[in-house]
Amino acid sequence: MTRTGWLMAAWLLATPALVSASLPAPRPPAVPPPGGAPAAVPLWANRDDAARGRPVNDASITASVKARLMADGMIGRLPIDVKTQSRVVYLSGEAENRDQILRAETLARKVDGVARVENQLRIDNRVGG
Repeated sequence: MTRTGWLMAAWLLATPALVSASLPAPRPPAVPPPGGAPAAVPLWANRDDAARGRPVNDASITASVKARLMADGMIGRLPIDVKTQSRVVYLSGEAENRDQILRAETLARKVDGVARVENQLRIDNRVGG
């Protein structure tokens, strides 16, 4: 093997060590402070979801609320619009009666990450017919 070949082989063997030496050391995982107080949680997450490692954002909250409403036999066919802003869910549209309005609000509140529900549903008897 020529001198150039030896130099090239030595360089290739040393390169991984040089690269790993230049990378910052990995940070340790977040540990709760002494006394058992919970660690800081980002504003976009519900504490339970952050503890499970599931980030919660407005789009995922909206999708989850819509899925629950559509799957419900009592209100799944109603024209309910769902929007979420800063973890506040806004329900709008029409329902046949007060029970359906309350049911929609209850289902939305049960979704992980929801801070509050603003129920703007109205009763319209023509919806069912």
